[in-house]
Amino acid sequence: MSTGTAQRGRSRRNILFIFPSVLIGFILGSYSSTIQRIATLTPQSFSLLLDLPAPANSNKSTTDNTSPEKELDHNTTTFDDRYRSPVESMLPHFANRAVEKEMAKHDRLVVDSLAYLTSFNSAQEYAELINRQPDSSKKLTIVILTVNRAVPYVAVTLASLIRGHSKEEFAEKLNVHVCNLEKRPDRINTYYLFQTLRERLGGFISFHSWNEKYPELSSIKRKGILYMEEQRRDYIKALTMCKEAGSKWCVVLEDDTVLPVRFAEKLHRYVGADELECERLSGGNGTLVVDPTKLMLVKLYAPFNNAFDKSGKSMSSKEYGRAGEGYDKDRAIDVVEARENGESVKEVKYSLKLSTAGYGIVSNAYPAHILDPMIDYLTNNKFQQGQPTDTAINFLYYLKTKKTILEMRPSLVNHVGHYSENNNGGASVGKRLSTDVRFQIDDAHRR
Repeated sequence: MSTGTAQRGRSRRNILFIFPSVLIGFILGSYSSTIQRIATLTPQSFSLLLDLPAPANSNKSTTDNTSPEKELDHNTTTFDDRYRSPVESMLPHFANRAVEKEMAKHDRLVVDSLAYLTSFNSAQEYAELINRQPDSSKKLTIVILTVNRAVPYVAVTLASLIRGHSKEEFAEKLNVHVCNLEKRPDRINTYYLFQTLRERLGGFISFHSWNEKYPELSSIKRKGILYMEEQRRDYIKALTMCKEAGSKWCVVLEDDTVLPVRFAEKLHRYVGADELECERLSGGNGTLVVDPTKLMLVKLYAPFNNAFDKSGKSMSSKEYGRAGEGYDKDRAIDVVEARENGESVKEVKYSLKLSTAGYGIVSNAYPAHILDPMIDYLTNNKFQQGQPTDTAINFLYYLKTKKTILEMRPSLVNHVGHYSENNNGGASVGKRLSTDVRFQIDDAHRR
């Protein structure tokens, strides 16, 4: 690797390190913490951020002039060369125009949500309304599972929940919990966004820190296996929290999700009915009526544009992204674009279909009757070490119970995260984007 390429690689590493702290710190008020972190950067670090030649004395530490700066090993960097500089980091990196447009939409949600939460000052009003309705069994329990990500997607999840409901609707219908699952030692105490959100929203949303490692997993050395084992145990805790709340329905969300306006009403209308009609498999005629007592779960997010899909809907497909082709025909348009085109945005009509995918826990809704047996299964079954939670539920538990799994069409909750915490630092950004371009966030302002 050339010196220039190595330096640019180090530049990207420093940018990734400081961007989340600067963004969150300045927007959400952790100004002093951000300044302290910036102050610890050496002259060489600043030079790398700007792609400038390092100062002549930059091989010395700013805190100890007698100790040389630890040199980075240029030969072992895992960063993708596509991030070599700000000029080359994004635009040429996208697989096609469709990926660029969807990621721009998702990133805009991040910025707008952070700005909204910055100005949010109604926590006391929400808390007073909730205290008047103490019976949580009448509500929908939502558990959001979060970690200290490089990109603050959890702000999108929370902002869409708050903005999508009136104060009265939120207090009457929602019981929301945010659970910090971060167990990486270098990130537990630096999850400043979680700390700030707890201070700002804690009066009406419950925040929990599940940072302790599980002693029985101490002998596992492989990070991938350890991650899966911790994930399953954390998911059991989330389902147990739902069970204890006593709600008729529980929704467990990963923190890189966005919900539509008036989510609670839509879930009740399409999923909480006494009888559920769903489409037959293989395009058969008519519909099936599903007995709610035989229902295992409903997937609120269906990866319509799955990165691994071979049916032509993959966002990385050149044909799908070509102007006027699949993406333009499938994608939802927002209110602003509709008005500019002289059109109107119609209310989304959701439907249910039988799900055959044995994976996915981005956004699942569970009826109360399934919680006890599922918790027991995930706790006491002898899984292969490292068994993913999604396949344990969607495949193995399904085979055991033969209960019905449904999914929404289009997705009622969408996946917005293109940076994966479990994907080698997000090296495949823009090539493995899984989402549902049909998702409509803003149709429910019309009653």
